[in-house]
Amino acid sequence: MEFDRLDMVDGLYPYLSKLAGPETGVMAEMEEYGRRRRFPIVGPILGRFLQQLAVVSGARRVLEIGSGYGYSAAWFLRAHPELHVICTDSSELNRERALEFLVRLGSADRVDFRVGDALQSAESAAGPFDIVFCDMDKSRYPDAFERTLPKLRSGGLFIADNVLWRGYAFADLPDNAPEFRKVMTPGIREFNRIAHQLPGVLTSIIPLRDGLSLSVKL
Repeated sequence: MEFDRLDMVDGLYPYLSKLAGPETGVMAEMEEYGRRRRFPIVGPILGRFLQQLAVVSGARRVLEIGSGYGYSAAWFLRAHPELHVICTDSSELNRERALEFLVRLGSADRVDFRVGDALQSAESAAGPFDIVFCDMDKSRYPDAFERTLPKLRSGGLFIADNVLWRGYAFADLPDNAPEFRKVMTPGIREFNRIAHQLPGVLTSIIPLRDGLSLSVKL
């Protein structure tokens, strides 16, 4: 069914959060770190879904394009004790914070965190991968899709965050929109178009949080 009652949306995320319950320990600290620094992360509802996707797909190798300080990687690593993640980010500080958290979670030994241009770092990583997770500069999503899709195994998943882009994926941007919205919105729209029309992949958008695109390589 569709959201035929828009008022139900107001209570949706509080309800989902209550069902799962709050994270504790190191994961809760990671979330608090993001709140303090106003650093965007996928959050626990979407994090749980990423973990679930890794479990059901039997993933053992994950490539992240834009890892921040390791929050999404921490969720993927929960899926299986033999799962490994290649993280990429332009910030050495993010790498340091990520490894501090992941050491305490007992999973840092399964992470290869590469600092530099995230897409270039991802492109240099040797595949095949079971999952590619894209959460970088939104204007570069089409390039990221094109350049890393060949690294996915058949049946692998290309996952991209923020593809509804607070509704601006399909709604007109207001004249007073922040500059980053104006710069990045065309990339989101183009990525969504390509992901749904490219032969050889099957794509859906899951309306969790800010929209999660899920493409299966056929």
